[in-house]
Amino acid sequence: MSEQGSSDVRTDDLRAMGFEAGTVVFSFDPRFTVDDLKAAVFSTLYNSRVTIPIRLNHDDQVDVALLQVRVVFDEDGPINAPADRPKTYHETPDWRFEGWIEDASSRLHGHPVRGYIVGVSDDDTTPSRVYIQLVPNSADPDGEITYQDGDDRPEN
Repeated sequence: MSEQGSSDVRTDDLRAMGFEAGTVVFSFDPRFTVDDLKAAVFSTLYNSRVTIPIRLNHDDQVDVALLQVRVVFDEDGPINAPADRPKTYHETPDWRFEGWIEDASSRLHGHPVRGYIVGVSDDDTTPSRVYIQLVPNSADPDGEITYQDGDDRPEN
């Protein structure tokens, strides 16, 4: 049995977060709070969307209207823990979401997106990290998921 390479492990992690191969998954530090996220879910109206700002890559920031948000309690503990070890979970949740780009100035206006928001610590109001993906037109269920970290800014 061979060891998985780092891209295989990354693909497995991203697939577990709800992503699929076909378009890049980009991660960044969010510029919205948990209260902004709540407002985008509970205060939005059909003709007046409350959106959250999302970076799609190093250059493009768009507003995203949320269609669905699901709470995810992530397992806490070592990755290779013994099977008989009792499972424990982070106290605060992460969130998986789906929505669309609600930004008339963007060439991607109306395009569906999916994302994963890594939760906050007990004393903070800003999520730790956001992962975002334009929903692919033709996803490859067995393909490698391409990932770009927003902290790794390409050289000009």
